[in-house]
Amino acid sequence: MALEKAVITNMDTNDEIEVMFNPKEYVLEKKTPWSETNTFGLDSPPVQFTMGERKRLSMELFFDTLEEKTDVRDYTNKVETLMLVNAQEHRPPILRFSWGSLSFDCVLEDLVQRFTLFANDGTPLRAICKVVFKEYSTAATQLSNT
Repeated sequence: MALEKAVITNMDTNDEIEVMFNPKEYVLEKKTPWSETNTFGLDSPPVQFTMGERKRLSMELFFDTLEEKTDVRDYTNKVETLMLVNAQEHRPPILRFSWGSLSFDCVLEDLVQRFTLFANDGTPLRAICKVVFKEYSTAATQLSNT
């Protein structure tokens, strides 16, 4: 059986970016913040739930073009375009990160590109992209799930 590749799908255009190498790990994070209420005379203030936060999916994506001796930015730029505003939608694209049983509707919130290997002429051949995806769901979807 072939190794299943992780895929980032632009849900606005249905374009897919297959990752070059599957991540070695990912982190799925969910926070539920509570606000403190200032109350005179208490040692610790009471807490009150206000609203939840969206889940975040973070990982490092590895890109390597050493064998081909081509510019690795041909691959990393595809990920970076997922943060650009679409003129018709007036926002960056809605995405789906899929890998095996993981399907995560999201937007790309944060991207850090680190280039670690270069050809003699300075062309980057290897990169590690740290990505953070933020969960995407409409208010109607959230209300129907509660």
